[in-house]
Amino acid sequence: MPDYPKDFFIFKLEDLMWKNRIKSINELSEQTKISRSSLTAMKKGTTRMLHLPTVYTLCRKFNCGIDDLVQVNKEGSSENWTN
Repeated sequence: MPDYPKDFFIFKLEDLMWKNRIKSINELSEQTKISRSSLTAMKKGTTRMLHLPTVYTLCRKFNCGIDDLVQVNKEGSSENWTN
């Protein structure tokens, strides 16, 4: 699996939760059946991989596109990217 710098992706889960009045990871986990650990890692920006079913579930929950959930940080430390 490629290793990437921590600032390479921008996760916007916290913004989506706020806009949808979801107050906690526990609440979102109960509503989506996604594990709290997966949601916490995404919220903190420390997740190492995205599973498509998770992305799909969150996009459906928030009625949004993938780019509303996660973006590539073009200003990130791309010189540290390894394949």
